[in-house]
Amino acid sequence: MERHLAVLALLLRGAVAQILRYAPVERLVGPEFFQHWNFYTGPDPTHGTVEFVSEPEAWNRKLLSASSLGVFMGVDNATKLGSEGGRKAVRIESKNSYNGGMFVLTLDHVPTACGAWPAFWMFGDDAQHAWPRWGEYDILESIHVQDYATTTLHTRASCDQREVNNGIDFVGQGWAAGSAGTNKAKNCWVKAPQEYDNQGCGQKLPEGSFGPSFNKNQGGTFVAEWDKVRKFMRTWFFPAGKEPIDLVASAPQPDMWGTPNSFFTLNERWCTADHFKNMRIVFDTTFCGDYAGSTFKAMCPWLKTSCEDYVRNNPSAFSDAFWSIQKLDVYQKVDAATLAVPHRAFNPNPTRSLEPSSMLRDRRAPPLLSLQFAFSCRGLKAAAPVVVVDDAGETTSESPSSNGRLRRMGSTTTNCA
Repeated sequence: MERHLAVLALLLRGAVAQILRYAPVERLVGPEFFQHWNFYTGPDPTHGTVEFVSEPEAWNRKLLSASSLGVFMGVDNATKLGSEGGRKAVRIESKNSYNGGMFVLTLDHVPTACGAWPAFWMFGDDAQHAWPRWGEYDILESIHVQDYATTTLHTRASCDQREVNNGIDFVGQGWAAGSAGTNKAKNCWVKAPQEYDNQGCGQKLPEGSFGPSFNKNQGGTFVAEWDKVRKFMRTWFFPAGKEPIDLVASAPQPDMWGTPNSFFTLNERWCTADHFKNMRIVFDTTFCGDYAGSTFKAMCPWLKTSCEDYVRNNPSAFSDAFWSIQKLDVYQKVDAATLAVPHRAFNPNPTRSLEPSSMLRDRRAPPLLSLQFAFSCRGLKAAAPVVVVDDAGETTSESPSSNGRLRRMGSTTTNCA
């Protein structure tokens, strides 16, 4: 009997050590929001009709505001430019860089206008590692007055998503089309054959995830999860008022949310996790350029002019080209037991790289809160012990399948047939 108890104690100790939950490490929205960002003022890499301005100029032009109620980032909507120059706008890049985590963005307004190309995205580079060596994760981007966002990866060679399928791995509007028109853009390499230059691999989020309808419906929440251990990047969109209760409570359990709206595998067979590293968060609004410029006539056919001329000489058309941010929180995985220990929910060092589980890992775990044995199939088979360490009294164990997707295991999904 004592031997059995000792073995059980060892098993439970291992189970507790393996239970990881997301905890907030940064809550960025507030009066000091812009202190966490660098303002990019160089030329637009996508060749847009834009001039990215410095922080002092942005404040002087009333393109920014920040308070506990939210953050505003707009564009110049008062100046006619004639035949040259770009419309003044903002591009900000986070001072922190990241190597995984969950990023929760709640918006009640997104930029929308013919000619506009707004995006919320992540990318990595430095002087020794030029883009796209460390990858790019476009969490959401859209153009003109399109009513949905697209989630896209841009990488160096050898990142293929051919085994990922709409309706199985993600639920959205499907893959973006490649340059042949009939093919799906599933190769994330920026020079992939049968794809447009720098197209990457893109998945279309549901209708209403961007544009005028998003704004009319009071916005919504996007959740981007980048997990190198479990080998995926996945994204959800929740319309306003339909966010999961655990997310609202800042205790997200994404495995309970169902199929995501976007999913990319980081399985070694198709796209190794080292395609993405040291990525910074970016907000920007540009105009025309490689994407919005090439689609302007098709998507805004009632405007009998070029994209560039329209952007330069119709300032009032860009009154709705602004971001209104209600929440931007960053989560990392920590030992679930540490969540009972009070902690400061922000990054104390605003310029360092945040690694998964880097926060709170040195805190002493509290005693085991409770223990529950789960039996399934009318007691004919016993499921593995379930350690209850949170208020909900539930836990889920998962393991990766061969293609990088995850199979849920545990008493809630046990199949005894």
